[in-house]
Amino acid sequence: MFKGIFMQRIVTLGTWDGKPIQWIVLKESKLGSVVISKDGLFQREFDSKNRDWPDSDIRAYLNREFFQQAFRAEERKRIINTIIDGKKTDIFLLSKEEAENWMTENERCCAGEWFLRSRHDSRYIYIAYDTIFDWNSSHCEFYIRPAFILDL
Repeated sequence: MFKGIFMQRIVTLGTWDGKPIQWIVLKESKLGSVVISKDGLFQREFDSKNRDWPDSDIRAYLNREFFQQAFRAEERKRIINTIIDGKKTDIFLLSKEEAENWMTENERCCAGEWFLRSRHDSRYIYIAYDTIFDWNSSHCEFYIRPAFILDL
């Protein structure tokens, strides 16, 4: 018996850059399963005007271009629309609390530096590397690890 080995549940859905996307199942419920991309899929700035998640450029991009390009019509039907920070959304970034509660350190650190949707104060957006910390600019380009609720 191996002690301390964590078996991730991985599902494959959609494609990006011509490759299938692997998603880590973080939390399962009767309503659906929260999943996050196993890897950072691309780099992008959070927002050009320093806006919070609900009005950010990255939220708009994920729910329009990314959603349409990464998933076929039948795959999009499996993604459950939800409300995050007061707005309906299909694709989102994890919050600081979600990343801390639902992910192991290994799951957080293996994708490089990536954005979360949480703010520390009016100037800082949390990002994750091997631990979660704040960064002083939303205008830097870090990896994006989309998340969504999947109807398994």
